[in-house]
Amino acid sequence: MTKLYCQAGSITAEFAILMPAVVAVLVAIISIGTVQLQSLALDGQAGQLARGLEAGLPLENLRAAARKGGSSFHDTPVEGFDCITLRRNANIFGLGVIPLESKACGLEPGR
Repeated sequence: MTKLYCQAGSITAEFAILMPAVVAVLVAIISIGTVQLQSLALDGQAGQLARGLEAGLPLENLRAAARKGGSSFHDTPVEGFDCITLRRNANIFGLGVIPLESKACGLEPGR
């Protein structure tokens, strides 16, 4: 009997079909990791600024430090605590922007 079909090149065709999906999944994983790293950096910055506020550093210096880090700065007193909220947008490889927010609190200066 003779074969009526040939499988030569079938691996190449399957690879060509699956490659875009594999690349899309890898880009999504890397994007999520990048956003998580940016979120962790924002949490660290908020904690440092809250400790600075607790230590009595001037509010304007803390605002300048937040702007230097690319974040917006909001100070809110809450029952004996001073809470700092930082906001920043995380870019995802030019595909979009995710808003990030981090809040940290410290004792009011002098307590």
